[in-house]
Amino acid sequence: MQRTSRFVARYFMPAESAIHERTLMAWPAASSLYHNQLSAARSEVAAIANGISRFEPVTMFASPADTQGLRSQLNANVSIATISVENLWIRDSGPVFAISSEGDIHGLDFSFNHWGGKAPRSEDVALAREVLALANIPRVDAQVRAEGGGLEVDGDGTLLVTESCLINSNRNPELNKVEVEVRLKRALGVEKIIWLKGVRNADTTDCHIDALARFASPGTPATLVTTGRMG
Repeated sequence: MQRTSRFVARYFMPAESAIHERTLMAWPAASSLYHNQLSAARSEVAAIANGISRFEPVTMFASPADTQGLRSQLNANVSIATISVENLWIRDSGPVFAISSEGDIHGLDFSFNHWGGKAPRSEDVALAREVLALANIPRVDAQVRAEGGGLEVDGDGTLLVTESCLINSNRNPELNKVEVEVRLKRALGVEKIIWLKGVRNADTTDCHIDALARFASPGTPATLVTTGRMG
């Protein structure tokens, strides 16, 4: 039985540059957002998976109706897992993994709602829960709504986020900034949060942090600078 914890204690989200076991990807379903670009999207996803698989294992999640012919497009180091999934954005819709002080993996579920309802509701609302159940990894309700692309940690106690994404009525209408910050610190095991303003409605995500700034190393963010107007 899958275990569910209400709060995260003594857990932290590693930096994206940390050593990890594998990469998780999602195969675009026929019912996904890509419509007449579906074939091109699938070709790109397969190419990315095959490229990554030269260096580490990859798991490709695919809807049961979309697995026909998939094996022939992927290298042997890419495994296929059948699950209810529609869109390729598993970074946002899937679980965020946290590590306990004992070294155990837990999966944070940030209650994906299609970027504040900017895309049609799909099977992906339950993707984090289903991935964790399939992998038999304990699920943790993060108690705040976010997406993986909106969270940037340095692995040493600091988190980068944007206000436009998280302090937004389309995701966390019942929470103020202080409450969001408390829940993020508790879920991700960080001590310091750096808030960038971001730009609401600049894109589907309301300006995820990964479009603006990333950590080059612990405590050292690198940011995008442009002379043009975003949005």
